[in-house]
Amino acid sequence: MKKYKICWVCTPLGTKGGIIKRLKLWAKYINKDKFDITLMFYTERENEFLQYFGSYPNVKLKYIKEIRNSVKSLLPGIYKLYQEFKSHNYDLIHSMFVWSDIYVGLASKITGGQKILSYSAGSYLDFSAHFPFYFEIHKHPLQLIKTALKLFAAKTLFKLIKNQIRGFIVVSKCNKRDIIKHGFPAARIYINKIGLDFEEFWVAKNKANAGKSLTFGWAGRMGKFKHGKGLDDVLQAFNSLTKDGHNNIKLLLAGDGINKSFWENKVSSLGLKQKAKFIGWTQNISDFFNKIDVFILPSFKEGTPRSILEAYYHNVPVIATDVGGIPEILENTKTGFLVPYGNPDLLKEKMAYFINNPDEARRMGTNAREYVVRNHDIKTEVSKLEDIYLNIIEDRY
Repeated sequence: MKKYKICWVCTPLGTKGGIIKRLKLWAKYINKDKFDITLMFYTERENEFLQYFGSYPNVKLKYIKEIRNSVKSLLPGIYKLYQEFKSHNYDLIHSMFVWSDIYVGLASKITGGQKILSYSAGSYLDFSAHFPFYFEIHKHPLQLIKTALKLFAAKTLFKLIKNQIRGFIVVSKCNKRDIIKHGFPAARIYINKIGLDFEEFWVAKNKANAGKSLTFGWAGRMGKFKHGKGLDDVLQAFNSLTKDGHNNIKLLLAGDGINKSFWENKVSSLGLKQKAKFIGWTQNISDFFNKIDVFILPSFKEGTPRSILEAYYHNVPVIATDVGGIPEILENTKTGFLVPYGNPDLLKEKMAYFINNPDEARRMGTNAREYVVRNHDIKTEVSKLEDIYLNIIEDRY
């Protein structure tokens, strides 16, 4: 059996979130007899990352400080990758996100002949769509201007390497449509769905609060303003329910962020400290989902949230916004409810439905579990990833 050399390039790479989870699962299940993997990356937490990812001996790690996502480090980063590509005959370069594509694409222009596959997650150089997030993060106008210039530079540089990319991996049909808008042929855009490693979870047979109360859950990065994961809408809806006399309900808030104290103060000002609990970032996601009955994710923008699929596996129905790839995994009234973004009144209505119909929460939770087991097994998705690699390497479209 021929063995192929694959190079993953990712910058910036954090130690939390969807991309690191996906990389770890790819590393765990990819065919080790068919593929040798080298991961070139930049992260601000090198030691933490090496410890976090060091349990996969089939993946060779290369920390490259020059490939920061900044214009200033562009030339050193390109030169470093040029050296790596020149000294190693990789069959395929799999780059992750915009700045990785730029570094890889420009280095490939120099070395020539590199086959590049991009993993975009469907979020690709759309400044207007991302602007609310940057507005939320940056408190000073100069910071926002700096970010805008950086995005403009990225978009301009991407035009230079666009034709170097042989194919895209996306996570949903919605993401595929977004990439097609950038002028890429549909035949070279591959859907590789988010997969779960079911061995990582444990599912409680009986909820600790079964028959006594209903517990809602939310998880995500805690930004300050409305744009993001919709925490403001969640608190508005939950507070209104308690004022209507639904005293036997609870809310668990998982996650962290630079503005966590802002939300803690808001919960306190609403008089919800006894009902809404902050549990921070949790490593064992089963501990969170086994404690809730309904998961809420009224996000402003999403790709395909892994958290919804994780909720499903734990028999938890979901109320989420009809944005991005969510409508492809959430069937309204079967595995939960779809609501428009920025509508806390309708969110409240769906939450009240579950309060008044707990049997429906259990029915939809069962449907959700059946759906995710059938459609989002990581072993199946890694097998599809291997086929995508061979399609690019062997020029099969």
